[in-house]
Amino acid sequence: MSTSTKWTNAKLDAMRLVGDPLADGVIAALSDAEEDAASCLFGKIMRTDDPVPAALPDVAERYFLDTVALPPWAEPRRIEQGEQVFSKYGMELTASLFCAALPQCYAAKKGVFVLTATGRMRGHGLERRVMETAQFLVDVVDEGGLAANGRGIRSAQKVRLMHAGVRELIRQNAKTIGYDEAARGAPVCQADLAYTLMTFGFVMLEAVERLGITLSQSDKDAWVHCWRVVGHFMGVLEENNPVDYADAKAFSEAYRRHSFGDSPEGRELMRSLIGFMKREIPGRMFDGIPAALIRQLNGNALADMLGVERSPWTSRVIGLETRFFHVLDKNLPGGIALRPALGGWLDELIRAIAVVNRHGKQAPFRIPNHLAAARRGVRRRRK
Repeated sequence: MSTSTKWTNAKLDAMRLVGDPLADGVIAALSDAEEDAASCLFGKIMRTDDPVPAALPDVAERYFLDTVALPPWAEPRRIEQGEQVFSKYGMELTASLFCAALPQCYAAKKGVFVLTATGRMRGHGLERRVMETAQFLVDVVDEGGLAANGRGIRSAQKVRLMHAGVRELIRQNAKTIGYDEAARGAPVCQADLAYTLMTFGFVMLEAVERLGITLSQSDKDAWVHCWRVVGHFMGVLEENNPVDYADAKAFSEAYRRHSFGDSPEGRELMRSLIGFMKREIPGRMFDGIPAALIRQLNGNALADMLGVERSPWTSRVIGLETRFFHVLDKNLPGGIALRPALGGWLDELIRAIAVVNRHGKQAPFRIPNHLAAARRGVRRRRK
């Protein structure tokens, strides 16, 4: 079946009914054994980088050991090529995470309810979840992230289990929080999970091109391949996991038509995210950049749907930088350091989130060497 006809509304409707049978089975077994077993498990696995944390219940230990291998279709050379894309354009891709991938998750009308229902995305919970997402990006596509015992594989295994726990939590409290599974589909369903992965695998590629960067078809396919591998570790069923850039584009466009819409939850999360970005950077110099960049990377229709403010002057500056960089990128590679406004903002944002607060303890945000070098380049130009 061609990519143009594969992702029908009927296919997406069916994907909304399914969660993740394997991970859901692990959580069900834990819940049957002990009332608070799932909560205790999350406390262990989310606060350590050990491949398999010590003293796990047998069913959880088997899960980590049985799901650690790369799928047979994974191609290490293409994974390495995808990592090189991040090595070259890591700062721009990081900007795209904050200002394209996350906003497009918030635009998914049915799926976004889950993000607010758990309470993890409000106030400091939002800040923590945003930073966990940024760290997940780095863990997965930094060099060696998807190699044997790589940090990215461990992160994906943990998040997959966390999603299963969220499904269980939502279902247990469905009446209290007003979650209608018949209308919304399974919590963290296959459709929403696959699109969340494609906000990394496809939406971020769209975004960096709107920033003036031209990627080769080979690089695009390699980047999508990395996220197809991640999708495997995250519990996206193979028939729901786009295979290359063309398939990722077809799926993403079909999902947007099928699932995007205005919602109070989406507007709430968008308002909180912009507030977080403004708050983390001292002063007022860069306050207009988050809204302007969201409009640049997603278009005005989606930004209006999410209630993003207009910032005309900043939008003009970002637009000029983008057009200027489109020419430079082909002739004078220099990355984010050549963009005074956007480069300065990203430098400040990554500096601000280098240390995050988790449950009262300071945990370092791991910045790869190439991102640190890009930051130094920006800072030198700003002096």
